[in-house]
Amino acid sequence: DGGDLTLPEWVGALVENLPGRFGPEETTTLLPWTFWGINYLLDLDVDRAYAAFFAGDEVFPELTAPDGGSLEDYLQEAYARAWVELVKRVGKYDNIIGYDVMNEPGGFFIMLTLAAATSSLNDPAAVSGLLADLLGEELGPQIHTLATGLQLIPPDNTPETLAAWGLEGVDWMAALGLNLSFDADHLQPFYERVGRAIQAEDPRAIIWFEPSAGLRMLTGPMAQWDKHLTRLEGIKQMVYAPHHYFDIYPNPGFNEDPRDFIPEEWTYRDFATKLTEVASDASEYLGNIPVVFGEFGTYFNFGGIDASKADGYAVSARILDRYYEAFEDLGLGRIVWCFSPENTAEDGDGWNREDFSILGPDRQPRAWTAYVRPYARAASGKPVHSHFHSQHHYTDSEKGEPVPEREFRFEMESRETLAPTEIFVPLRQYPEGFYVWLSDGTAYYDPDHQMLYWSPSRDEPGWIHGITIRPPLPDQDVTDWSYFFHGDFTLNGKGGVK
Repeated sequence: DGGDLTLPEWVGALVENLPGRFGPEETTTLLPWTFWGINYLLDLDVDRAYAAFFAGDEVFPELTAPDGGSLEDYLQEAYARAWVELVKRVGKYDNIIGYDVMNEPGGFFIMLTLAAATSSLNDPAAVSGLLADLLGEELGPQIHTLATGLQLIPPDNTPETLAAWGLEGVDWMAALGLNLSFDADHLQPFYERVGRAIQAEDPRAIIWFEPSAGLRMLTGPMAQWDKHLTRLEGIKQMVYAPHHYFDIYPNPGFNEDPRDFIPEEWTYRDFATKLTEVASDASEYLGNIPVVFGEFGTYFNFGGIDASKADGYAVSARILDRYYEAFEDLGLGRIVWCFSPENTAEDGDGWNREDFSILGPDRQPRAWTAYVRPYARAASGKPVHSHFHSQHHYTDSEKGEPVPEREFRFEMESRETLAPTEIFVPLRQYPEGFYVWLSDGTAYYDPDHQMLYWSPSRDEPGWIHGITIRPPLPDQDVTDWSYFFHGDFTLNGKGGVK
C-alpha cells in the first residue's frame, strides 16, 4: 500500500479470485498454487507430516504413538507392514522387477524450521539470518519475507496460535537439523527398515531407492554438512533409482503451460554429462550398485496441445530421443514418466494438470518414434556399446556418409553363457522387416514376441561380438548381411531361404 511498485495485470486478477481464507487447522497450502514442488518448499502441512514420519521423536518430543511409544516407529512400522501385504500378493509374479520404497520423499523442512524458530526465538532478524546461513544471503531472506508477508507461518507464539498451527512442543533445532543431514540420518534407516521387511517376505525382492527431494536441489552439495545416502545395510540386492528432468518447466508453482521451445533447441543438447553426474552417487557412495533412472520425461503440450499435436509432438520427440541416446551411451536403465490412459486435452494427466503421458487424449501413443526402440533385454556377454538412431537423430556424418536411419548396434565382449542374447525389435520401427549383420553366430526371430535371439559362436580373448539391425530403405546399398527377417519370413544372407 502506498508504494511505487507497478504490478502486472495478472496479480489483480489473481487477488480477486483467491479462495476464501482457511484457518491453519484446515490447510497451510499456498492456494491456489497447487504445484507439488511449491508445496514441498512452502507448505507447513507437508513439512510437519514428513517430519513426524521420519523424525517424530526428535522434532515433536511431546507427541507419542497411540500406545504411548515412539511416534516415528509407529508410523514407519505401519508403512512397512503395508509393503509386506503388497509383497504377499504380487511377489509370485515374474514381471515384478523390484519395489521402489517411496516416491520422491520430501526432504525440505524450511517452513517447519522457519515457523518453529520464529515462535521460539521471537526475533525476526535472527530468523532471517538463520535462513541466510542455510540458503544463502539472497534466497534465505527472500523466503523469510515471503513466508511472513503471505502469512505462511504463525503470526505470534501464543500457546493458542501454536496449537492451531500444530507446533506445540516442536524442537526448532531438530527441525533445522533435518535440512542438513536428512538423507543419511533419517531416510536411509527408513529404507533399510522397509527393505528388510520386504526381503524377509520375499528374499528375491530387489529394493529400489532414491535420494530425497530436498535442500540439495536448491543449493547443490553443501560440503560442510552434506551427508549422502550410502549402501543400505542388511539388504541383499538393491537398485539406485534417481529421477531427473531437464529444464522444461516454467516458473514453478503457477501451473502454467510449459516453456516454449523449437525442436532445434534440443537437437545438440548434452544430456550425458548431467545424467552421469546424477548416476555417479551409485559409484561414489553406494558401492557401485546398479542404476535405473526411475523417472524422466517431458511435456507433450509445448506451445499448447493443439499446436503440439499438429506438429507431430516434434519438441517432445526430440527431447525424449536425446534422453534415450544418452542412456544408451551410458549403459543406464530408465523408466519414462508417464503412462496415463486418463489423459485429456483440457487437464493433461489430471491429478496435477501436467501433460507427460506417452498416451494422448485419443489414447494413442504420441512421439512413439523416440521411445519405441530396439534394445538388448538380456546379453550373453558384457555389454560395451549400444545405440539406436531414430528418425530424430541428427546426422553426424562420418567420411561423408550419413548414419543409416533406424540403425541399431549392440556390442559385447567375453561370452559368459551359452544362453542367447535377447534383443527386442519392435514392429512399429520395422514394419517392412529388417536386415541383420552378425560378427559371429546365428540368429532367430520370434515375430509374435518381437524378440530376436542371437547365439554368438566365437569366444577367443579380445573378440568383440557385434550385431547391427537396419530397415530396408530406398537407395540403400546393403551387402554381406547375415539375415533378413519380415514376420515369419526369414532369408539367409548366403542365399538359402528358410
